[in-house]
Amino acid sequence: MEIAGLILAAGGSRRMGEPKQLLPWANTTLLEHTIGTARLAGISKLFIVLGGDSEAIQKKIGKEGLTWVQNPDWSQGMGTSIAAGIGLLSDDPEIRGCLILLCDQPFITSTYLQAMIDTFDEQTIVASRYRDTPGAPCLFPRRYFAQLRQLEGDQGARKVLRKYLSKIKYPSIIPDLRDIDTPGKYRQYVDRQGK
Repeated sequence: MEIAGLILAAGGSRRMGEPKQLLPWANTTLLEHTIGTARLAGISKLFIVLGGDSEAIQKKIGKEGLTWVQNPDWSQGMGTSIAAGIGLLSDDPEIRGCLILLCDQPFITSTYLQAMIDTFDEQTIVASRYRDTPGAPCLFPRRYFAQLRQLEGDQGARKVLRKYLSKIKYPSIIPDLRDIDTPGKYRQYVDRQGK
């Protein structure tokens, strides 16, 4: 059963002041680190949604083994990036599920992603737990793709997750869901890598 990875990397990094996708992290960049983590979890089909700074990002990262998705509506929010990515990957009938990842959560491990995949079936959603709220990374079976393609605005996948709370499972592993969205956070986290 093929599970694709959809990495959301279209944001304009307004608070960061520079493309966070290309910030140095563990001898690579934030985006490449996320790509590597997904590959270590056994995900071979990777779709990367870009918007702001897309040319600079593609030039730096390259194209090998990746499918780039350009979201012309990226400034309208994360929902449009999910819709754009799902719109492309759903054309592949072998893909039975989609694991949605954010490029700015560098403490997510391949072990955690593998636990999500191990929890997956084609009836239920696998999500990460933010206190009592489900969020990304999250893994959707194909049956939800049509609804994900309709997403708009900055809600991300929350609209679909809230609608199907009774259909959500959580992995037994507790992940580190910290994200990087300001220069201060980046400096703090990059100084503590591996600690």
